[in-house]
Amino acid sequence: LVQLNHYPIRSADSFLVKRARGRALHVERTIGFNYWLRMDWNNYTDQSIQRHLDRTRAEFDRLLQDDNLRNCHLFGVEWHDSKARELRNTPEGQTLLKQVLNIELNETERVAYAMALDTDS
Repeated sequence: LVQLNHYPIRSADSFLVKRARGRALHVERTIGFNYWLRMDWNNYTDQSIQRHLDRTRAEFDRLLQDDNLRNCHLFGVEWHDSKARELRNTPEGQTLLKQVLNIELNETERVAYAMALDTDS
């Protein structure tokens, strides 16, 4: 009945915004390089969710016909983009982006590196 795909990291920009917001459950733990290593598995692609794309697009379009929902959506998208731009322009954001976007590890190396960095578990 349901397929729920959860993507902890959508993009480098969403990673910066998520980092600034903080964690919802493990509030004592930060979101940094180790989080990226553990959650960014973009080398695996599962496109099975796309079988719902036409119905999802139709419902999305229907919802955006409501002025309030459309305005809230547009506000949220603009807020996220603006926050990402702001964070990308900080020294900390620039350093973190260079670190996460320039790392090249195979799966085994990624797991080993993440485990070595993860001192909280």
